[in-house]
Amino acid sequence: MSTSGAQVTGPIAVAVVGSVNLDLITVVDHLPLPGETQLATSDDEGLGGKGANQAAAAARAGARTALVAAVGHDDAGALCRRELDRLAVDTTQLQVVTAVATGRAIVIVDTAGENTIVVSSGANASLAPDHVEQALAALPLGPGSVLVSQGEVSADVVDAVGRFAGTHDLRWVLNLAPVIDVDVATLTRAWLVVVNEGELSDLWAQLIDPVQLPPAQGPPGPVQMATAVAESLGVQVLVTRGAHGCLHVRDRVVQEFPAHPVERVVDTTGAGDTFVGTFSAAIAGGAEIDTAVAAASRAAATLIASLGASPRSP
Repeated sequence: MSTSGAQVTGPIAVAVVGSVNLDLITVVDHLPLPGETQLATSDDEGLGGKGANQAAAAARAGARTALVAAVGHDDAGALCRRELDRLAVDTTQLQVVTAVATGRAIVIVDTAGENTIVVSSGANASLAPDHVEQALAALPLGPGSVLVSQGEVSADVVDAVGRFAGTHDLRWVLNLAPVIDVDVATLTRAWLVVVNEGELSDLWAQLIDPVQLPPAQGPPGPVQMATAVAESLGVQVLVTRGAHGCLHVRDRVVQEFPAHPVERVVDTTGAGDTFVGTFSAAIAGGAEIDTAVAAASRAAATLIASLGASPRSP
């Protein structure tokens, strides 16, 4: 196992801990049904994984960005490293693991832009908490730096990021996607928890005992769930809702933001990652929540007008 990569000069504004995958993207007329075989209309491959996608988005937004992750010692890993270097992401703390292959994602996209994704973790599962804490300590982080992580790594790694953020008094944006079994004490260390509506429902079910809730007509809506989660953890919560925009809860104050207009949806893969990376870059640059959300919404709207989770242009 080795660590190598391109270094970005100057202090790091956004440090992302997460996954790196080679995305294999296939376009079909409609998502196949069980047992159905379809012929693809086109295919492509490129950089993917939530960690890489978010780091790429933060770098494209102009933030000095570093990625702490793991790839295999294979052609897929080399391709991902080259793409990250081209996007000016600091990869000095990117581990190259010899025993396993780089993570892969098979992405099937239909003509309406909907997708189905299957992920093989590969080298991402080799990312260890001790390496993460050492890697973050080796980066030139300052008081304004923002840490970012997701649920595509182990709960132990997420715990390590939370510990580092707490010890060094850094803002930590936790994109709990997917929702994994992270210790509640870790969740309370987040500066902001970002989830989509499905993840919000999963997190709400983990944290809130329905027996303790007053009788209500039907299940709670996103505002009620986000408010309950934010109050339970004592953190800010940001819920992305696709075409319905997003909502932000802090101290029981709810703000709702519209989605940026989209003329044509080609592929929604990576839209949430682009949102989180761009948002984090804006926060690191001193933006307020509403300004950061607006920038993130624009970036996500631009992404879904093209194929793939990470645009080919910086």
